[in-house]
Amino acid sequence: MRQIAAQHYLQHFVRSPPRAPPPPCLSLLQSPAASAAYSFPACLQPGIERPDASGCRTLARAAPSRQTRAMDDTEFSIRPAEAADAARLSLIGQATFLESFAHVLRGEDIVMHCMHQHSRDDYAARLRSAEGALWLAELRKGAPIGYAALSPPDLPDVEVGPGDVELKRIYVLSRFHGSGVAAQLMDRAVEHAVAAGNSRLLLGVYSRNGRAIRFYQKNGFSLIGTRRFMIGANHYDDVIMAKPLPAANRKHDEALAFGQASRKEG
Repeated sequence: MRQIAAQHYLQHFVRSPPRAPPPPCLSLLQSPAASAAYSFPACLQPGIERPDASGCRTLARAAPSRQTRAMDDTEFSIRPAEAADAARLSLIGQATFLESFAHVLRGEDIVMHCMHQHSRDDYAARLRSAEGALWLAELRKGAPIGYAALSPPDLPDVEVGPGDVELKRIYVLSRFHGSGVAAQLMDRAVEHAVAAGNSRLLLGVYSRNGRAIRFYQKNGFSLIGTRRFMIGANHYDDVIMAKPLPAANRKHDEALAFGQASRKEG
């Protein structure tokens, strides 16, 4: 009897608090008429929701697939740099140097180095020279995002031979690290050096630039020495790395020379 009386009391004298109406954004999803009248964009998935500060659930944009991001954000091309590209090379050279070393080098040294070593005139002179080669990486709309440069070796602290060539620079904006730009620039430089008959690719890199050193090691470079490199008004420690190049072209040339000599003797 006591249990029946308690239930009667709860049913007639104790009322549940009124239920709060659903947030307007959920009302839109829960109402068939409203949902039918509203056309959701394809990129918005009604099932993907997260609560915001007001308690309302906002629709989250579905993350694009890796392939979509590659097409939209990082689709790039690489081409040989031309005489008209001096300003583009200067822009990307200064931008990549600043973002790579702003947290490491003195500000005055960075500014001085970029003014001289990454000036438009410096790149124009490199483009006029027949001894080097440069490649420019660009996005679909033409924005430069990286470059690579080959030149005769300028490494006085290591012994160089007639078959050596220096990878003077290979810079890519950090936004595009891991996108394949640096790897393709490296491939272009190696292919050019091999075609030119070079036997070894050399480079100098700042000793505290761990990311770059790991990238070079991954691409077959090994440590062969060190040097003191001046940036601005101060000297910094670099490491010198080297990569042996395939001998396919040289073997072809040797075989061709041997064949010509044999025909002469015959």
